[in-house]
Amino acid sequence: MGQIRKEEQAQRERDREKIFEILPSKNKSGLARCRGCQRTWAKNHTRFHQHIESCPAALQLLQRTRQKTLMELPNGIKVDTLETRIDCALARATFTGNRPFSMWSQPFMREALQLLRKGYIPPDRHRIGGSLLTELYTESYTKTIGIWRQIQHLNITVDETSNINHQRVMVITITTPQRSWLYCLKDMENERLNAKNITEWLLHQLEALLATLFDGDIDWKCINSLSTDTCSTMRLVWEILQRKSPLQHAFMIPCDSHGLQLIFKDLLDMKVSQAMTVKHIFKEANDIVTFFHRSPLRYADLQAIEKARNGRKKALIASVITRWGSQYNLINSVNELKESLIQWAQSVSEDSDKSKLVEIIGIIQDITFWNILNDLCRVFKPLHIAQKDSEALNATIFNVIPRWLKLENEMRTAALYTQLHEDIKAYFNEGGFTARANLQILSIHWVAYWLDPKRIRQPLESSTKEKIRAILEPQEVWHDFLHFRQQDGAFYKARCWEESEITIFWLEAADIAPKLASFANRLIHTVANSVTAERAFSLMNLQHTKIRNRLSVEQVEKLLFLQINEYQLQEKLNEEPTPEQQLEDEEAESARVYREQSLEFSSILNNLNSMDQKPATDLIEASPEPDLELEAPRAYKRLRIG
Repeated sequence: MGQIRKEEQAQRERDREKIFEILPSKNKSGLARCRGCQRTWAKNHTRFHQHIESCPAALQLLQRTRQKTLMELPNGIKVDTLETRIDCALARATFTGNRPFSMWSQPFMREALQLLRKGYIPPDRHRIGGSLLTELYTESYTKTIGIWRQIQHLNITVDETSNINHQRVMVITITTPQRSWLYCLKDMENERLNAKNITEWLLHQLEALLATLFDGDIDWKCINSLSTDTCSTMRLVWEILQRKSPLQHAFMIPCDSHGLQLIFKDLLDMKVSQAMTVKHIFKEANDIVTFFHRSPLRYADLQAIEKARNGRKKALIASVITRWGSQYNLINSVNELKESLIQWAQSVSEDSDKSKLVEIIGIIQDITFWNILNDLCRVFKPLHIAQKDSEALNATIFNVIPRWLKLENEMRTAALYTQLHEDIKAYFNEGGFTARANLQILSIHWVAYWLDPKRIRQPLESSTKEKIRAILEPQEVWHDFLHFRQQDGAFYKARCWEESEITIFWLEAADIAPKLASFANRLIHTVANSVTAERAFSLMNLQHTKIRNRLSVEQVEKLLFLQINEYQLQEKLNEEPTPEQQLEDEEAESARVYREQSLEFSSILNNLNSMDQKPATDLIEASPEPDLELEAPRAYKRLRIG
């Protein structure tokens, strides 16, 4: 009965949209005009329905344009009308494109829609943000759950932030090396976000997810890893989960992008950094950017000079310590505008006596500043590239240690024979980089590093070996790991050593060391960042703005779910089949051909059996030889029938 009542209310809402046109008004309640008789009233739903029943023009208009949005058949099958599909298509375009709910109600948009389909009345903002949002969210949720059921290893990402209304929200995303999905966005209200409360909340949310995925039969083993930022609270959450929870088996992974960002902080933070030359040059570059951003006229002069020199404008990029990559982008943008900045400094009138202007001109005209800034760009570029690489979906835990080792080597090399050499050398030699790496790189990272078959010839330090043993021994795969390192036992001259790709290697090794291969396969599918949660927050800030600050967290959750997951569903629908899927298709085709050949051969046998019913003389005349070999399909060609 409740469902029927909801459908009746939805139908009445659609009737109101077709009959009444909402007019702009200073009146708080607003005005509405009947499209049939052109009478105007203050908005009132009861009066609307009374008028529809008594107005002949409204009834006639309704009969001409009315189409049931959803028709319920006796057997429960629902049939969409064309009008419904158009409504849903417009709403989906609104949600996934981050467009205003009132977009389709604007006069010019209505005029355009009338040219496409005469008589069509688009849904207003109330219906788009109400029933259509709920309907499309439910549909997308059902499809997405179906996809998640096919994922063997679910990597969970959790993060917290505040929205435009200063409400504290937490997000959970699901990540694989190919796709990222939004699961939920929840308002934490007045909950204290300490480690204990976050753990309880997370377990409650994941239990609800698994209950939906497995229809109540919860299997925690499909949760492969939990990735968060590197703050102390989240590290305590890891400890609680690994001590006593159904997630003891899951890998606790710090976000590698966060860790790399903290290297910028180590070198550039004015309070804690010991790299005096580095932070001094960065401060001067930041002063230049800040000066121009606070002086639009001076900035316009600079842009005009740059356009005259190179034919286009370039921006000076500001830096925020928590925004990944912005530090390198700041110094690089200043360095790229070097010639234009010098020309601008020369063009400033001599009677300008503002102290800040004089200071900025002095920095720009200092050749030493530009030499060291160019060196700083060279030193920071490997760090910037490493951070970008760490943000990729396919940046698994196997990539972390090689990335940090490569970064150290490239930064040291870039700093050689520059004025920054002493600063960078001190950071790496006096423990700054090592302390940062030890916080970021855990024992599980070393396990992944040494499970790469390309490294079996490299010596394994005893301290690292004990870290690996502490993880693998409880998994009953320590001895398999030793055999793997020595290439003896089950690994002696095994087929897997012929494979260079690590994924294929451990697939081949599944027959000889199933537990170790399964463990390695989990690591191969473990994403080593929490970038998907950060991107979800960025999209949230585009959806939940000052203009739309009345949206509830529940509405924003549905909007984000549609915006993120609908694109993932569309990409998955259009993606090229993987080699494994192609192999499955070929096997299915082979099975189909086999069945057809079997049917063909069965018909031949039936024909032969029917010959047994003929007289013996006829049979002898028809088949003088005692044995008959049929031209059967290839699979049966050796079969002889007597």
